[in-house]
Amino acid sequence: MKQRVLIGFLNITYFNYIKMWGATMPVDYNEFKGHKLIVLKRGDDDKYPFQFGKGKARLIVENFDAIKAFAEEEGTEE
Repeated sequence: MKQRVLIGFLNITYFNYIKMWGATMPVDYNEFKGHKLIVLKRGDDDKYPFQFGKGKARLIVENFDAIKAFAEEEGTEE
């Protein structure tokens, strides 16, 4: 049950982020050695999507405010 709540929270957080930036990014799920992954793509043809498992997802959720502040900082972009 905790895993579903975490994935649900990530999806809600992710979609709030997308609304904030006005972007649309496909979200997909994958599996690696029996572990579920979330896959975030910049577009349908993204060769190197951002994908991570539940351990890193928890870390992202726990540090969301710091990550958000980092993303909004002025400075060098990608």
